Amino acid sequence: MKKMRLSYSLLSAWMKGNPSEAVECYFRLEKSKSNPAMEDGKRIHKEIADYINKHKKLPDYLPNFTLKTPIAEKELIISYNEMFYIKVIIDCLDLPLIYEWKTGGQDSINWARTYQLPLYFLVCEMSGIKVDSGFLAHYNQKTKEKDFVVVHNSPTKIEEAKNLIDSIGPEIYEYFLKEGLI
Repeated sequence: MKKMRLSYSLLSAWMKGNPSEAVECYFRLEKSKSNPAMEDGKRIHKEIADYINKHKKLPDYLPNFTLKTPIAEKELIISYNEMFYIKVIIDCLDLPLIYEWKTGGQDSINWARTYQLPLYFLVCEMSGIKVDSGFLAHYNQKTKEKDFVVVHNSPTKIEEAKNLIDSIGPEIYEYFLKEGLI
């Protein structure tokens, strides 16, 4: 059985009922539905990573977190089971914390309701990396407002991520197999 690589972006696209976006994520194709707000978000995201790498702190427009040993854009890939690898790219890993940057109009509370941090907690745990919490830091570049929310790592969050993968992962796998994509 050939293993497939899952990511939060791919899982999220599938949950939204968008198999074509899931395929784009899997094969790292240019998104067919890009827009100026998405491009602005990518630009800001890169700007933050570059700033962290250079200064070991956050730009002033983000919440005032003190970083100790930050690693921007930390990529982790784990073997989850016989069907899947899981790949995550953590915006900033500063053990024992994870930071994720969000831009635009949707505040951090809305992002806290997603499976992103639970999936990151699972991958860190399976990689032997102890993470206590994740901070979702939001910056609205139009209004210049910022906010953040803390999501604590717990067995419940890890179980949420496993349930997500175990419930929709096989469906994604079957679709990709049927379409001759894997």
